[in-house]
Amino acid sequence: MRVMYLIKNFSLGGGPRAVYYLCLSMPKVEFFIYGEKGLLADDFKQLDNVHIYLINKWNLKSIFKIKVFYENEKIDIIHFHSLIPAVYFIFFTNMVKIITFHGLHIRKYDYKKNFALRFFRQITKNLLVCSFQASIVLCLEDKIYLQRLLWCKKNLEIIPNAFCLSKVEKNTEIKLDRSYLNLIMVARYDFQKGYDLLLEMLEKHEVHINKLRIYFIGNIKVDKLLRQYGDLYNKVLFYLGETTEPYGYIQRVDYLVLPSRWEGLPMVVLEALAVGTKVIAADTANINSMADNRNIFIYKQSDSKDFNRIIKKCVKYKYNKVNFDLSPYTLQNVGDKTFALYQKLRNR
Repeated sequence: MRVMYLIKNFSLGGGPRAVYYLCLSMPKVEFFIYGEKGLLADDFKQLDNVHIYLINKWNLKSIFKIKVFYENEKIDIIHFHSLIPAVYFIFFTNMVKIITFHGLHIRKYDYKKNFALRFFRQITKNLLVCSFQASIVLCLEDKIYLQRLLWCKKNLEIIPNAFCLSKVEKNTEIKLDRSYLNLIMVARYDFQKGYDLLLEMLEKHEVHINKLRIYFIGNIKVDKLLRQYGDLYNKVLFYLGETTEPYGYIQRVDYLVLPSRWEGLPMVVLEALAVGTKVIAADTANINSMADNRNIFIYKQSDSKDFNRIIKKCVKYKYNKVNFDLSPYTLQNVGDKTFALYQKLRNR
């Protein structure tokens, strides 16, 4: 089977990593992946069943080249992992097309007052779902959200992200004081990720910052943001830099913190649990159904008093080992489900 993946870019992030694991989960499928350049492109090149095609920019010229390649190479399925390339193909009806909604980024328009813009995005989502043979969401919460949004509710499939950590780099330059509760946040600088909400809570007196040390992995914009909080910088907040291998850092801290305004199925949560690190997340981060107050703890978004309550609870559970069932997210399980969907659509 020959499958073409179209992603926005190969930059650091959960979406491209999810595509990488999908390719890893189906070694007998030949993948052709198009996207703008980014750090993760080198990781994809290590897979024997993957061909990488870097483009300068998503535009009509690049779309035409991809369409010609699709026809010449007799591609069975074209699978979109980003809205940007997907919209160009809405009216190409002679293709077998699938889209995966990573995080339902239309949620950001819940924070905007421009009704016309929200309506336009809703129309776009409906056109995609109507014109594609299948749409994939990562969890039940996203399916429910999308069903409320759509007029056309056909072919919504739930297939979670897959992941597999074959090794964890141990040589991480981070010295932890175990008398503190050590947290880490791994995310690009983005409105979605809720950096501002976390930092604003830490400035409030309800949060006992003298008990916390929080480490950040992200781009240089993250460091610039942290420096704006001078009283907290290098006392509570520590910038570790940007890396494609954050797992050694995650493994060494006590908890991963996820203050996101919205998420799909956060890859970093699965990866943290896999390396034995528990999770503290806002109730808007889309993992409420996974929370068990043992491995995953949920606080009310922007509620500093509730955040402090969770911190106190997490201090008590600090040395408890992770015991979370990750079997639904294995390469085998997710690969089998995705391949079965591919076969069903190809055989129609």
